[in-house]
Amino acid sequence: MKLVKHHKSQCHYLKICKITNATNSNDGQKMILYFGKYRDKFGWGFFVREENEFKEKFS
Repeated sequence: MKLVKHHKSQCHYLKICKITNATNSNDGQKMILYFGKYRDKFGWGFFVREENEFKEKFS
């Protein structure tokens, strides 16, 4: 696990692990599972982004 920051919002998230997408059309696609506070509503949640997109938007 690693603490990361979203470039645009400056919010911090916890990068949990790398996972593999198993849906038919995207089978094998590498994804990142991360956890943080919802931007537009109350509470916390889990999020998933494609690995390359995650690398572009977080550091």
